[in-house]
Amino acid sequence: MAAARRHFLANVLERDGRYLAHVLPDLSTDADYSEHVRIAPVRGAGEGGRWLDIDSLPDVQPTLPLLFLFHVSRCGSTLVNRMIEDMPGVVSFSEPTFVADIMKLRGIDMRRRMQLLRRCLLAAVMARGGGDRLCVVRFTAWGSYDMAGLMAAFPAARPVFLYRDPLEVLVSQRDGPSRRVRDQVLEPRHEWPGIDHAALSRPEYIARMLGCLFGLARDAGRPMLLVSYSELPGAVFERLLPYLGLEIDDDVRAAMLARTKTYSKSRQPVAFSPDGWDKRARATAEERHLVKLHVAEAFGAVEEMLRRAINGAHG
Repeated sequence: MAAARRHFLANVLERDGRYLAHVLPDLSTDADYSEHVRIAPVRGAGEGGRWLDIDSLPDVQPTLPLLFLFHVSRCGSTLVNRMIEDMPGVVSFSEPTFVADIMKLRGIDMRRRMQLLRRCLLAAVMARGGGDRLCVVRFTAWGSYDMAGLMAAFPAARPVFLYRDPLEVLVSQRDGPSRRVRDQVLEPRHEWPGIDHAALSRPEYIARMLGCLFGLARDAGRPMLLVSYSELPGAVFERLLPYLGLEIDDDVRAAMLARTKTYSKSRQPVAFSPDGWDKRARATAEERHLVKLHVAEAFGAVEEMLRRAINGAHG
């Protein structure tokens, strides 16, 4: 089983025209991470550690195959990420802070944003000891808003979109909201024209957000693997690993299956019990209407895309 490891880079900020990444204190800050670049942290950029000038790194694609996990939240993405982590030769980054911070930087275009991200990701992969099979990046649900830009910046990456019945996601986020849902946050470039998202009811905010995410998957314009929550965990073995061209032995498969015995948000053994029916039963009439109004069309299109993909694979 893969040991939990801290990300090499933490927060990213802009200071006097330079873009700096916080180098975590438990890692060497003057080691050679490639034959071309020597990490040279910038001191005095802030408290609590050392800072790396991102532009001191090369702007190249990681040589390790990339898997990008996009999702709508509360749909099994954490479980999938942890299962893949148990495969030998895999380097995994789950919702890394440096990605979110780069996507929030003000005053730069998407091309520059992706340049910074490529440089940070390359450094992070090398600092984690590389790997010989796969690098997995699991984005936040809000990271899916930048799906098109990320796939353009990393053309060789294999994208996966994980999703769940939107009514179930809405009820889950209503009852236990993530920080972004609680605060009803949107980045300026993601705001909905003519709509004050902060003034919306929480269910309407969630429904509109889900409609956008499903719409982005529907309109991606590039092949990606669609995985429904209802298919897990079997789809990891039956569709995800073949999509990546990877094979595993029985011991690795057993370790991956062991992940399904533990609730994905906890390290403690918790018996899994399907709760979709309960969530749908607790949805209000207003919430059902909001899902129908803002999500149903895009969700239906994604479901149809999944049906055609599965039928084609079996055809």
